Amino acid sequence: MSDADAEFHQPKATTKEGARVEAAAIFLLRHIIAWSVKEQKEYGGVIYLDTASGEIRANGPLSATTSANTVYVGQNEVNLGLPATQRPLAWYHTHPLTEMNGWHFEWDKFEGGDYRLSTTRRIPGYVCTMDGWIWRFDPSPEPQADPETGHIDDDGPGSWGKILNVPRAPVDSAHAREYKQPAGLHW
Repeated sequence: MSDADAEFHQPKATTKEGARVEAAAIFLLRHIIAWSVKEQKEYGGVIYLDTASGEIRANGPLSATTSANTVYVGQNEVNLGLPATQRPLAWYHTHPLTEMNGWHFEWDKFEGGDYRLSTTRRIPGYVCTMDGWIWRFDPSPEPQADPETGHIDDDGPGSWGKILNVPRAPVDSAHAREYKQPAGLHW
């Protein structure tokens, strides 16, 4: 995929909250991708608004536990497993693998469970791929009608691409350190 291919690019977030969320995602992903590649498993978490303080915070990074290619960020829980005073704004994760046990992954795509999590929760998803690029998927804000059939798609197409003007994250082993988020970190 060419870096010049505009259909796979996303502009940076433009709202104040969106820019803060994106800054958190980029910061976290840049800190965890090299470790994720070294360990050969996904890492991720949830970026949320702490409604009591008004601060944007994040949990994680959580590591994949049952399968190296799927990190559990609370996708099967109410409010993504966060307390009621924390409102999910986005989620982030890594794609460090191209294959595992004979299975080939589309590591540079946002699909399947990634797509479902963002579309059902109506929150952006961020992924840093094994080549260091950081991508964002914005779900459609509301259900969309297929222009040909008129069928209502509850998910809608959304938009997807590398975030413009964000340099690649380092993925080499010299940068591979386990990252522990400092207490009180916020954006």
